[in-house]
Formats: sequence, structure tokens, C-alpha cells
Amino acid sequence: MAEDLRLDSILHALEELKQNQQQQLQLQKESLAIQKEQSEVARAQFERAKKIQDRAEELQDRSGLLMAKGQNFVKFAIAVVMGLIAAVLALLLWVRH
Repeated sequence: MAEDLRLDSILHALEELKQNQQQQLQLQKESLAIQKEQSEVARAQFERAKKIQDRAEELQDRSGLLMAKGQNFVKFAIAVVMGLIAAVLALLLWVRH
């Protein structure tokens, strides 16, 4: 009888251990699922950031090209204006004489 109580106590303790282990396994599964989800979110954010960075670099390249073209145009426009000023001065001097 005492031995039966002892065996029942051991059996009950083993069942509690088994139940606790099952709960721990379930919690670990949930934790892994959350970690996987967070990893996927982080990966998606990284991909979005990379696309944004690539787009920004592309815009900077275009901006640089536009600036270079603008500078060339300004140089050309200044040369034309200077030529026109020289032509007008030459005509004014020629008309006076």
C-alpha cells in the first residue's frame, strides 16, 4: 500500500514533468515562429531599404549629369552673350566713325 502510494506519487511527478516539457516545447515553437516572422520582416525592410538606396544613387547620378549639362549650357550661353556684346560694341564703334 505504501509502495502503491509511492508509485502513484512518482507517476504523478513524471506526468507533471511530461506536461511541463510539452508546454516548454509549445512555447519554444511559438517563440521560433515569432523569431521567424521578425526575421522575415527584417529581411523585407532590408530589401526595401536597399531598393530605396539604389533609387537614391540613381537619382544622384542623374542629378550629376543634369548639373554637368547645365554647367556646359551656362558656359555656352556666356560665350554667346559675350560674342553678341562684342558684336554690338563693334557695330557701335563702326557706326560712330
